[in-house]
Formats: sequence, C-alpha cells, structure tokens
Amino acid sequence: MLKDDSKNQWINSHLTWAEEKRIQLIDEWINGEKSSILSIRGVIETFDTQNDDIQSIKTSMPIYCIVLDNSPFKYKMSELTILWQNLFMAYLQQHCVNELSDIHEKLRSAEASLTPEPHDLHELKASTDLWQGLMDDKDVLFDRLEPLKEKLAELDSHAIQLKEEESKLRLTLMDSWKNYLNMLATIEKRNQRVRSNFQYETTKNLEEFLKETGDLKVQFTANAPFQSNYLN
Repeated sequence: MLKDDSKNQWINSHLTWAEEKRIQLIDEWINGEKSSILSIRGVIETFDTQNDDIQSIKTSMPIYCIVLDNSPFKYKMSELTILWQNLFMAYLQQHCVNELSDIHEKLRSAEASLTPEPHDLHELKASTDLWQGLMDDKDVLFDRLEPLKEKLAELDSHAIQLKEEESKLRLTLMDSWKNYLNMLATIEKRNQRVRSNFQYETTKNLEEFLKETGDLKVQFTANAPFQSNYLN
C-alpha cells in the first residue's frame, strides 16, 4: 500500500477527477449570482496552482524494495487540469458572447418598439408605459456593462479571440448604449409633444362643440314657437 504522504499527493487533486462536480462548479463560477471578475480570476489561478502542485509531485517513489513510477498518473493529472482550465475559459467566452448578444438585442428591441409615433391616446399610453419600464430598468442594464467588459478583458489576457461578428458586437457596445440613452431622451420629448398635441386637439374640438351647441341654442331660442297662442 502507498504511504500516507504518497496518497495525499493525489487526494489533494481529487477535484480534477470529479467531472460532474466540476461542470456544476464552472457554471456557478461564471453564471452564478456571486460571479465577479475577482472570483473568476481566482478560479483560473486555482487551476494554475493545482497544476504547479501536480508538477511538484515526485515522479518516482521508493516503497520498500519497489520503486513506484508516478509519471503516467502525473502526466494525466496535469493534462486533465489543463483541459478543465480550457473548458472553464470556453464557458467564460460563451458567457461573454451570450451577454453581448442579449444586451444588444434588448437595446434593438426597445428602440424598435418605441420608434413608431403614437396616433391615439391608447398608443400613447402604451408607449409611455414601455418607456417608463425601460427607464426603471436602465440602471440594471447598465450594471451589466462593466462586469462584461472586465470578463472580455480577461479573455484578452489569455489571448482568447472572439469571432468577427462577436467582436463587432463588442466594439459597438458602448456606442449602442449611448444611442440607447439618447433614444430614451428623444422618445420622452416626442411623447410629451404628442400628448400636448392631443390635449390641444381635444380642447379645440371641445371649444368648437361648445360654440356649435351655443349657436344652435341661440337659433332655437330665436325661432322656436314659444308664442302663447301655440300653448292654448
């Protein structure tokens, strides 16, 4: 049997073998509520440290009259650690791509929904409610930008490149965000103008109705058969 020290060298790297557990952890590290650039960097450093520890394990161990050759196990453990680290980086890359696509889609969808000018009070209310909802969620959406930029920078530091279309989304992200804010400000003014126009038209129509009603009253009063002989 192996000595305790020899066994502990391999037991310390047990997570490398726990495939199901590691997949779950990778997902939590990247997509979990507590995910941050610091925790992600910590995970990457953990992989590096674990691989360094594996490399420091003695290749051969004398046990009584037998010399145990650890090189196949050592090589395999190192290989698995590198594979898991690469998988982690692939998950991180896909997470960044998903975030880029989702944020761009939210900006595009919001603009497409708000751009048509309301033609009646019902459409104006729908536009105003949508605008207010987007204003309420604006800070939540903005808070996703900086963590995404940090994660993308981490990919850069490991020489991991995005595809051409994904890189385009990255390069246009902040400009799209600025355009989005300008769009919200423009829509607010537009809806205020439309509301004022509706109020003006409503007031004008009401005044015309009252004037027309008044004229009819005058005509009726002047021409109606109110003489006493018609009452007898």
